[in-house]
Amino acid sequence: MLLGLIGAYVADALLHEYQVHALPASGATILFGVLIGALVKAIGSAKMIAAAKFDEQLFTLILLPIIVFESGYAMHRTHFFSQLGSIVTFAVFGTLTSTLFIGLVLHAVSESAFGLVLPIEEALAFAALISAGTYLLTYLLTYLLTVTYLLSY
Repeated sequence: MLLGLIGAYVADALLHEYQVHALPASGATILFGVLIGALVKAIGSAKMIAAAKFDEQLFTLILLPIIVFESGYAMHRTHFFSQLGSIVTFAVFGTLTSTLFIGLVLHAVSESAFGLVLPIEEALAFAALISAGTYLLTYLLTYLLTVTYLLSY
């Protein structure tokens, strides 16, 4: 796992070094993971394949807090608190609206287009996952494109 993290950082550094903008760092990390996974599955033993399985507890309890705390530590507090009202408004109402819209559309389209009945609970759970990721992607893009910190003028 440590080798995978090091490889992801190296892939990110190479993208920045050679100024490759067509592939984001997250895409390079996913491709690196797919290549390593395919390599382990092709030439690895059963013990190696079992060790390479994704561990949800490790991710949730160890890796995710590191990511969240690093983002909070690197954030400018004055910019954050000056825009707290807008942030909370977009976070609560935007996520709720996006989740409901995506979930209901997904539920409706699954019945008509694919002939499968996707339960509304599963459609809304998937929509909540997608909706939460949308705001993280927006934050990442505004950081990478050096957009002004203020949400309104």
